[in-house]
Amino acid sequence: MNTSRFTSVALAALIHFAPFVARTFQSLPSLVHSPAGILLKWVLGAVAVTGSMHTVSAGSATLISPKSVTGPVGTRLSYQIKINDGQNRLPGSWMIGGKTFSSSGSTTVGMPAGLSMSLNTGIISGTPTKAGAFPTTLTGYENGSQRGSKLTFTVTFNITGTAIAPTLTTSPVGGTVTEGGSYTFRVSATGDAPLTYQWSHGISAITGATGASLTLSPLRLSDAGTYTVTVRNNAGSAVSTPVTLVVNPAPVPPTITRQPAETTLHVGESLSLSVGAAGTAPLSYSWKRAGAAIPGAANSAELVVPVLTADLADTYSVDVSGPGGLVSSLAIRVSVVPVALLSPVLDNAGIHLVAETIAGRRYALESSASLDAGTWSLAQEFTGVGASTEVIQAPASGSAQFWRYRVLP
Repeated sequence: MNTSRFTSVALAALIHFAPFVARTFQSLPSLVHSPAGILLKWVLGAVAVTGSMHTVSAGSATLISPKSVTGPVGTRLSYQIKINDGQNRLPGSWMIGGKTFSSSGSTTVGMPAGLSMSLNTGIISGTPTKAGAFPTTLTGYENGSQRGSKLTFTVTFNITGTAIAPTLTTSPVGGTVTEGGSYTFRVSATGDAPLTYQWSHGISAITGATGASLTLSPLRLSDAGTYTVTVRNNAGSAVSTPVTLVVNPAPVPPTITRQPAETTLHVGESLSLSVGAAGTAPLSYSWKRAGAAIPGAANSAELVVPVLTADLADTYSVDVSGPGGLVSSLAIRVSVVPVALLSPVLDNAGIHLVAETIAGRRYALESSASLDAGTWSLAQEFTGVGASTEVIQAPASGSAQFWRYRVLP
């Protein structure tokens, strides 16, 4: 066997068993002060020194724990520095933030606010108090007093802030609108970004309604109901109080269902015109004479003129308006006929009297020997046959006669 190989193997074995031999040597007091004991003690010491000098160079030592750590403000965090140098040993001394440290005690130098490092365990722990990214550079030395091989590395602590849940500052408002129109709900909220929004109709989320406002257009009757919005972020959510949207049917434009009727009346009679209309209420009526509004005319489907005079003969119409629009009736003619007898003519057949009449109307012809009231008597009744009607009446003998006629109801 090669002598040098044997020597190397023997030395390796001696180094390996040196701790056991040393303990055995210490248990034999009689051997400690003998010449052989002194020689053995020297050899063991040399072996121990040889063993302690065995180390992995800085080039082969690596950081095996993560190089970044993430945690929120206010939550305890713990990070263990682990170095692979072949023996899983921690450094004998440190340099952190330009300051040197032994491998005992703890320090906050170079650490994020709220964290500290145990120098003998390599554990960085604590409760972060400030958000941000904090790179921390450390150098670990093999031996104390910053001697021997070293390894420099950087660990970044990413501390996130405490998230603030959403709070509604302006809530949606309900309303009443008309079918076919539009309506917009709006909400304002505070809280950490990003904020997300989801509008709901009743208990159902509205597809695509994910903004701070919701516009419905054109409105349908089915859009009526309650609406809410939920605002969310990573810290929580806030739901608005339900609000109600009332959607009324679209107004039906007014229509004329019955036109005012043309009429012919006598002076002194009462005029009554009426119109039939339909449409979304309320309906308003504006009566006109010759295209101009009649002063004092009632807002009614009926126009009443208590006493007609000859000058009121004209064209009449009415405008009907409502939520759905306006419609005008046809212009109809109102004719006013005087109550008058034309000059009588006397012949063998009797007295011929011509009265201004309205076809189809009934009249009473009366006579009197004087113009005093209460002395008139019925001579005959007759029916108008046109604008004028001739009435023949036998005269009374022996006295003067006065004649008149009146319109029967």
